[in-house]
Amino acid sequence: MQSDRKSCVVPATRDCRPGGSVEAEWHSTLLYGVPFGLFCYVTFELTSLSLQRRCRCKHWTWPVVLVDVAWGTFVTAMSSTPGLLIANWPMPRI
Repeated sequence: MQSDRKSCVVPATRDCRPGGSVEAEWHSTLLYGVPFGLFCYVTFELTSLSLQRRCRCKHWTWPVVLVDVAWGTFVTAMSSTPGLLIANWPMPRI
């Protein structure tokens, strides 16, 4: 049972860059959290913007989209580092 749990967490705690270190570090998760948050929030925001324009709702505007994407990118990048630390805390490195 313990090995199953480790196999789920290991991909998130490894840095798979060519020539990079095997173990993920806080700065690599921070850097990878930026594009992940950007792509996730851009996908959501642009989908919402296109759907609301089709329904003729006017409360979803470009300034709202830009602020929300910037905020989402920041929050995802900042939360990826504690996520790595929490994932590494209860178990030793494999």
